[in-house]
Amino acid sequence: MPRELLVAEARAAGQAAKKNLAWMDKHPERYDQTKANNMREYLHMLIKFSENEQKNTRSAKRALVLSSFKGFIVSIIPQSVRRVVAK
Repeated sequence: MPRELLVAEARAAGQAAKKNLAWMDKHPERYDQTKANNMREYLHMLIKFSENEQKNTRSAKRALVLSSFKGFIVSIIPQSVRRVVAK
């Protein structure tokens, strides 16, 4: 599964989980109260997963930008200067 698709699905699941938690707070009479703790736990897990996936995506993009920038700088600096700096 492509990374972008996974992040998009995680984001959608996190948003839906937040809405479901709000709905549970407003309508406690509409669902089985004996399962409420498990439902809340599961929704919080989905929200946490969504946040982690978004952080991982930002980190990967940042690393890609830094490596691209480094390659750009290395291509600009002449070979003779790089040899002097390396010593």
